[in-house]
Amino acid sequence: MRSCLYGLALATPAPSGRVSVSIGVGSTEMMRADTTEALLAGADAALYEAKRGGRNVVHVAMAA
Repeated sequence: MRSCLYGLALATPAPSGRVSVSIGVGSTEMMRADTTEALLAGADAALYEAKRGGRNVVHVAMAA
């Protein structure tokens, strides 16, 4: 999904920019999350880690 969106070369107001997406993934198995809230919190943390990592990336939440 990430690479397909980037490949569309969508117009953006930024002079030399390109539309991209960062994705945070949460998995009950990878995180050992036992509640919906824990799963969403892990995915949200993974999203912010993806953004800190340079954007246009996917980051998977792992067990703490």
